[in-house]
Amino acid sequence: ITTQSRLLKHGFELLKENGFLVYVTCSFDRKQNEDIISAFMNSHSDTAKLINLSESALCQQIKVKSSLNGCCIRFDPTTSKTNGLFVAKITKIQK
Repeated sequence: ITTQSRLLKHGFELLKENGFLVYVTCSFDRKQNEDIISAFMNSHSDTAKLINLSESALCQQIKVKSSLNGCCIRFDPTTSKTNGLFVAKITKIQK
């Protein structure tokens, strides 16, 4: 989990303003998913914005579950015909 947090932080540091970073895991562990994103957003609230993915066209085509107020999505293998994924999309905003 520490490695995932470091990778997310480093990737975000390299991101250009108005760029997007997509955080994806093949885990259902909340500690590796929502907890990592929540902690990151709490420490970067002035420079990062979580993009709402639950309204995307992909989510309309594939049955997914949303989390963190609809901003993140989970692909359940039993309903989405995938191996199971967690996805969050973050953009870097001006300070």
